[in-house]
Amino acid sequence: MNIFRWVYPSWWKKMFFGFWHCFWRPGSKAVSSPMVQTNASETETVSVKPNNPMRQHYIDLCHNWRDQRQHRKNQVIESIRQLCDAVVDLIKKYVEMCHSSRQAELEISGLSEALARRQKHAAAEFDDLIRTPGVKKVEIAEKGLIKVFTELITIEHEGQKYLIGEFCIFIDGSPEIQVKNLANRGSNQDFDHPQIRKGKINMPAQIRLPMIRLVMGLEYQDVAQIIINMLGTYEPSASYIPLEKNWRGEKV
Repeated sequence: MNIFRWVYPSWWKKMFFGFWHCFWRPGSKAVSSPMVQTNASETETVSVKPNNPMRQHYIDLCHNWRDQRQHRKNQVIESIRQLCDAVVDLIKKYVEMCHSSRQAELEISGLSEALARRQKHAAAEFDDLIRTPGVKKVEIAEKGLIKVFTELITIEHEGQKYLIGEFCIFIDGSPEIQVKNLANRGSNQDFDHPQIRKGKINMPAQIRLPMIRLVMGLEYQDVAQIIINMLGTYEPSASYIPLEKNWRGEKV
C-alpha cells in the first residue's frame, strides 16, 4: 500500500484524469483542479444578435459623435482661416499706412525745404527791394498789400526838367499794378504821370508781358525797378497827355 502511494501518488491521478477529461473525452468540459483555475468569462464567447436595438443605437451614437467632432474641427479651421485673413488685412493696411506715412513725410520734408527756400528768397528779395535806386521806403499793409514809396521823380525833356512828384507803387500779387502820385505837381490831378491816368499805367506790350512774368514769379524788386525807370522817362507815343502841357518845366 505504501509502495503504491509512492509509485502512483494521488496527485498523478488527478493530473491524469484532468488531461483525460480535457482532451480525450469528446464534448467534455474542463474540470477544475487546485493547480489550474479556468475563468468562464475568458473561454465562453457572448453572441450578439444582428438586429439588437442597443447595437444599432451604439452605432448611431458613434456616428453622431464623429460628425460632431468633424463639425467642431471644421469650425476651428474656419475660425483660424478668418483670423489669418484678418491678420493679412491688418498687415496690408499697416504696410499701406507706413508707405503713406513715409510718402507724407517725404512730401512734408519737400514742402519744408521748398518753404525754406521761398522764405530765403523772399528775405533776399525784400532786402534788394529796399536797396533799389529811387526807393524811399517799403511798407507791408493789411491783406498782403506791398507799398513801395519812391523819391521825387523828375523827367528831363528837351532841355527842361520837370518835377513830376513822389509816387507809391501798390503791389498785391495781381498783374495789374496801381501807381499813385502822392505829391502831384501837374495841373490836372487825373494824370499821375504822362503814362498814368487814375493809377493805371499805359504800358507798351513789349514791357507788359515781362512785367506779368515778374509779378507772377514774385520778383518785386525787378518790378519796382522797371516802374521807377518808366516814371523817370517820357514816351510821347505812349502818353495820355503831353508832358509840357500838364507839368511845368525848369530849364536845366
